[in-house]
Amino acid sequence: MYDELNENRGILNNYDLAHIAGGDRPSGFGCTGTMPFMAIDLLTKKAWDGEIERRYRHDCESFAWVLLWICCHYDKGKEIPNAPLHEFIISYNQCFLEKYAISAKLPVIDLTNEDSSSDEEEL
Repeated sequence: MYDELNENRGILNNYDLAHIAGGDRPSGFGCTGTMPFMAIDLLTKKAWDGEIERRYRHDCESFAWVLLWICCHYDKGKEIPNAPLHEFIISYNQCFLEKYAISAKLPVIDLTNEDSSSDEEEL
């Protein structure tokens, strides 16, 4: 979505499934989203069964996948033919597997550790 009155700046929002914590959820609580950009947790069977509560972190992760997609598909504003990450759009299961493989290569930072100085040394 973009705002023509505000120098055509993009607007990122999705209030379709917004609700007040503890209140009734909207009827569209099931898995919704654009597959290549969905958080890994939301691509699992547990999510399809409604067992995973959507969290703010899912939106943050989704934004990271959008950013990765854009960086891989465009160069200087031009779309790259045969760009990587095409596996993300084959199926939900394939998308999960490919994203899991990418995320498994990232360093893990233990945010629960109170002594964060030791974490910095490992990185």
